[in-house]
Amino acid sequence: MARPDAVPLLGEEILTDGPSSYPACRAEARRIRAGGETGLRAPSAAVRSGRAERIRLDRQGRFAIEEVRTEVLVVWGDPHTLGGMPLADGHPDPNALLDVRPL
Repeated sequence: MARPDAVPLLGEEILTDGPSSYPACRAEARRIRAGGETGLRAPSAAVRSGRAERIRLDRQGRFAIEEVRTEVLVVWGDPHTLGGMPLADGHPDPNALLDVRPL
């Protein structure tokens, strides 16, 4: 399955708000799904800063840190058709949890 490319037509302030924005977000998701899309991508409302650090090796074998926007991917359909691949073994820095809000 390809990565969803559909993007909600709502402002970021609505997409990253809390429970009060759920009705608008759900209505937009229904609209996108009714249009035949298999999923959508949106900014993460659960990560307060809206960004995360991705660590990789550069061409010289040194660690490089990139800041990336956090996103949520929503995929509709049979969950048994989804697959994945672990890219790392370990755990996030415990301080990362301070940036997450329960929704």
